[in-house]
Amino acid sequence: MKRKNNMIRMKHLLTEEVTIQGVQLQAKSPQTGGPLLATYHDKHLNKDVATTYNIDVDTFIYDGPIGIVSIRQTDSGACKIEDNTGKVFNINQKHINTIVSKIKNKAKTITLTSMEVDLTLTLTSSKKLAAGAV
Repeated sequence: MKRKNNMIRMKHLLTEEVTIQGVQLQAKSPQTGGPLLATYHDKHLNKDVATTYNIDVDTFIYDGPIGIVSIRQTDSGACKIEDNTGKVFNINQKHINTIVSKIKNKAKTITLTSMEVDLTLTLTSSKKLAAGAV
């Protein structure tokens, strides 16, 4: 009788998110990659709002949609978005602040251009949550 080596494989899932100017940004589906989930408190409605944005990129190598698995902030205030293929897209602090501002203003489409990557965020859903849910 052969003895099998018992190994326990554990997948560690780390949900990375950033909060900028009161808006929490994270991957909606970090296991498989998906849209950007943004949650924030709308003072006028006195409710928390969750919005989902699909992201398309235009780079030297690739042009099309991406599925986000993580987003993290650097010490300089810029953000790094990693997609489900392992590519990392750097977004400078100015562009992150623009994204956050437009999310708060309920923009349906957000388009940004930089030397490294052009981004287009398209609103796919928006729902009101109970106050204090964020």
